[in-house]
Amino acid sequence: MNSPETKAKTLKLSTLLVIIAALLLMLAGFRNGEHRSYFQKAVMVCTQCIGLG
Repeated sequence: MNSPETKAKTLKLSTLLVIIAALLLMLAGFRNGEHRSYFQKAVMVCTQCIGLG
């Protein structure tokens, strides 16, 4: 059976892998210019909510 130390190490490793994957995907989106489209959508929603759009 797995010892508690092994389970803790596996959990830490899987958490680290998920964080690294998330950061790589964020970097890929940033390089593709996705942040601009999200910012533009946010501006449109905010101006419509306060009645300027």
